[in-house]
Amino acid sequence: MQIKLQGFRKKAFSTLEIVIFIVVIATILSFLLPKLNTFLENSDLVKLKSDIALINNGIQKEKSKNILIQKYGNINKLDGAKIDVKNEKLFEYILDFPIISTSTNESKNGYWTKISDDKYIFFTRKNQYEFLLKDGQFLCVSSEKLCEDIF
Repeated sequence: MQIKLQGFRKKAFSTLEIVIFIVVIATILSFLLPKLNTFLENSDLVKLKSDIALINNGIQKEKSKNILIQKYGNINKLDGAKIDVKNEKLFEYILDFPIISTSTNESKNGYWTKISDDKYIFFTRKNQYEFLLKDGQFLCVSSEKLCEDIF
């Protein structure tokens, strides 16, 4: 007993067509993936530069506020966050909207972590940028080449 379907022919891809398709997709991906990685690294650096500008602006604002109330001296603490703990509010004393932290174990790209009372790390896909609050200034203390990338 055979059933004949009219108007429908069973047609499949040949092995050669499938191999050619895979080669074309692999070639396209080989060009796109390195560019995607570079794009993502650059987006992390843009976020870092933006965060640094916000932090420095917040420090200046806090200094101005302290001068107006005649409280002299350097800012020596940016937040009350715990050291190396995920989901802490970083820079809450100087920013209107604090930055949420990650931990050094997790080291999520594009996130900050606090490693001491005055030292912070920002993670990107390739590097870790270290910063230090010293004499009321937020300074990059990573290698000179890394610091040049962001300033």
